[in-house]
Amino acid sequence: MNSSSLFIPGLTSSPLAIIIAALFLFMHAMFAWGVFKDSALQFHHYQRRTYFVSGYLWALATLLGGIITVAIYWVIHCSTLRPQSPPPGP
Repeated sequence: MNSSSLFIPGLTSSPLAIIIAALFLFMHAMFAWGVFKDSALQFHHYQRRTYFVSGYLWALATLLGGIITVAIYWVIHCSTLRPQSPPPGP
């Protein structure tokens, strides 16, 4: 089996493509780390929990989803759309 039989259209292993992929991986990892640290800060400093899932899962979603997931996290947890105090219990 030679390497030409493994060709997948659109997939390249040029140095530029590898550098770009590494940069995207690094950016996703940094965004995920930031979301994780922010969720820990929200919990420990402000006693606020994250919505929907834990901070770990928000970080994992950010690792996979990138900037769009960061934007969703920010709108839900950091923008002025989030209530500053929890709703009163029953």
